[in-house]
Amino acid sequence: MALAQQPAAPAAPAPAKTPPQQQQQPQLIFSPWTKLCRKQNDAPYAKQVCFTRKEARNESGLFVVAADLIEPEGDTNKIFRVTLPLGLQLISGTRVIVDSNRPMTAPFGICFPDGCLADYDASRGDLIANMKKGHGLTIQAINSTGQPISLTLPLSDFAKAL
Repeated sequence: MALAQQPAAPAAPAPAKTPPQQQQQPQLIFSPWTKLCRKQNDAPYAKQVCFTRKEARNESGLFVVAADLIEPEGDTNKIFRVTLPLGLQLISGTRVIVDSNRPMTAPFGICFPDGCLADYDASRGDLIANMKKGHGLTIQAINSTGQPISLTLPLSDFAKAL
């Protein structure tokens, strides 16, 4: 008499893939959105330039990120500038996203001892309008180890400052 074969035990489910580690946003201290207007020099024909700025620092006071809307008087060209600290992969550039709107990308243009700058054309498109009604401005880049960083600046007081 042959022994009946037991049905094969079901295979153990494959372990679920764990999502890649996202770098958590560090605890940041934000300045309010502030608008400052000044002339480039004292000449009577000099144009005034307005900067609407917000920056974030870590708990020890070290600079982490800044965002500036730069508006030269009488000029329709507006620049949205992102400043990030040194130590990022420059080739990857930056990306900004207002809430869940379409991301915008820009290369780093220049670096100074206190950080690297990336400029976005804020004259066209909906960037300023989205920031006025938005909740969060996310700034993304790639750090020196190849990990993405994502920093979100609150937009709650942007429209009021502008």
